[in-house]
Amino acid sequence: MPTRFQIGGERPARLARLVVAITLVAAACSTSGGGGSASDQFLRYAVQMETQLSGHLDPAESTNGCDNIVMHWIYGSLTDIDADGNPIPGLAESWELDGRTFTLHLRAGLTFQNGEAFDAEAVKKGLEYLKRGEQTGEALRVVDTIEVVDDLTVQLNLEDDTGGVLPLVLSQREGMIVAPKSIDAESADEKPIGAGPYTFENFEPGRIISLRPNKKFHDPSLVTLPGIDFVQAPTGSAGVNALLAGDIDVIIVQEDSLDRLERQDDVGVATSFPTIAAPNYVVVQFRTGVPPFDNPLLRQAVNYAIDRDEINDAVFLGRGQIAWFPFPEGTPSYDPTQIERYPHDLERARELLEEAGMPDGFEFDLYSPGGGIPFLDRSAELVQQQLKKVGIIANIKRVTDIPTEYYVQRQGNAFLHSRPAQLDAPGQVIEQFGLGRFVAAFNGAENPEITDLATRARSTSNPAEFASLMHQAVAILVDNALEAPIVFTPRNIAWDETRVGGDLRAPPGSCTPIDLTKVTLAKNASKD
Repeated sequence: MPTRFQIGGERPARLARLVVAITLVAAACSTSGGGGSASDQFLRYAVQMETQLSGHLDPAESTNGCDNIVMHWIYGSLTDIDADGNPIPGLAESWELDGRTFTLHLRAGLTFQNGEAFDAEAVKKGLEYLKRGEQTGEALRVVDTIEVVDDLTVQLNLEDDTGGVLPLVLSQREGMIVAPKSIDAESADEKPIGAGPYTFENFEPGRIISLRPNKKFHDPSLVTLPGIDFVQAPTGSAGVNALLAGDIDVIIVQEDSLDRLERQDDVGVATSFPTIAAPNYVVVQFRTGVPPFDNPLLRQAVNYAIDRDEINDAVFLGRGQIAWFPFPEGTPSYDPTQIERYPHDLERARELLEEAGMPDGFEFDLYSPGGGIPFLDRSAELVQQQLKKVGIIANIKRVTDIPTEYYVQRQGNAFLHSRPAQLDAPGQVIEQFGLGRFVAAFNGAENPEITDLATRARSTSNPAEFASLMHQAVAILVDNALEAPIVFTPRNIAWDETRVGGDLRAPPGSCTPIDLTKVTLAKNASKD
């Protein structure tokens, strides 16, 4: 009989650093809930509010990286990113890094939506506020002190040599500056005020978040919509039905809906493939600090037993890219010497079980996000079937409060999920295996060698040295089978072409908002 593994856990007195928290939910892919209604005068952008958003509109209070999908339009950010994940100017028009000094040069004449000046004093206050946030503070911990040089110049004095990551960091929540009066009034969660292209109008939890054009925005050509309503709507087949019925205008969709949508004359579809440094990928994450997966032989056996091609074909219609480690081909961290280290080989998996003293296999609890996420549900079922062929019994458990139940309470032995995209490649492995990091600490997966290599990669400006350091980190990850990567997932969006025009592109990551700066809406348009 297979050996049975089950672990319990106690909630610690403090949650330590809740670093990635709810971002580990495969946020952009949930299917629970019903459709929300909104005026057809505005773009209706479908979101699944319970799992895709945290409910916070204050970046310092946000507990989900996918809050960017809404907050980006309210606050803007100090830097921005292009379609390939490269930093470009945002509310700061330029920046430079000199050793441990990072200097931001702001655009002239900017104001917040309430009329306050968006100047160096406001940015200093905003960054100091973000440093106090539980998640934003973690990403900004490289910043020691902040100084105002002049009205348009802010100097960040850094604690170490990893400032090269700041242009990417400041394109996310960490670069979203809250208006000073909102900070003083502690009102940003209820009435957020930023300097972004759209202003906050209304939030009905679980139903709708309404934004309207910011008439003070520095570049009116980027404000092309009469308004955006983020409406509660399911994805999967129910979401597709809502799109076809005219209840929503744009939605993230999964591969199993693409054939149906591509046959529709009045529906547009766009797909993006992994191009950024560390895109979304489906993975089995092991709790390596306790049995059974403290044994590398068992982790290797799972890797050999998984048929990645079958999952890619069955779940993603062959549109994904097989993942052997967190970085795809064409990125600096990709190491061709590490691909196919664990090809599908049931005989080799059985040999490793024998070597580990478990010839009959073993049993464990495989956790996966709840909420009815089709591609994760199907991926988990296929992994379960594949492991069973070598005697490994995976009991699938659905979890909704991932930070508490899986990590803090340490329920389960492994976690199948979709890791969110990271613009910063070293950050992808630091979050999972870095010393003192939330995921690594509660998985017992803190790895000092990976921490050192990835931190040094963040610190260098030499591309060859960066690649070498990241390849060494990847080798440790693969040699020790610290996880079982499966597939890099494409991103797909669909929209109603009778209402929506312009240039729509699928975002590169699950927590990246769809670029709406070149999108238009037919006034008063509606489906019959």
